[in-house]
Amino acid sequence: MDEFRPEYVQALDAARWNFWWYVAAVIPILLLVPAAAKRRLGCLAFPLAYFLSWVAFCCAVEYYWTTKEQHAATGAEWADVTADTGRLFGPVLVGVPLVVIYVSLVAGLIYATAAIVRRLGRQPEP
Repeated sequence: MDEFRPEYVQALDAARWNFWWYVAAVIPILLLVPAAAKRRLGCLAFPLAYFLSWVAFCCAVEYYWTTKEQHAATGAEWADVTADTGRLFGPVLVGVPLVVIYVSLVAGLIYATAAIVRRLGRQPEP
């Protein structure tokens, strides 16, 4: 990293956690809370949450690499842009397990919370 310009490094630091990460984090919550509350459409909400979170993750990776391309000026920076295969393999090798783990954990928490709320909301039988 000593051969990179400070502007390039700052641009990459700013692009690393871009808004697509927030979209990918919010999608399962927005889809699974109504499905858990109504106890319907879970068969549609789960695959949709997995797929849309993965698409948002792919957009986050693409945004990062586009920022890399736009700010590269020196030979070392262009070598950094062209040498890594993270743009191609990142969404597949890293994105799929990350999305499966995250969406599954969020779904488990949401459905457990919905079950607790349902149990506490029941009226005791006389």
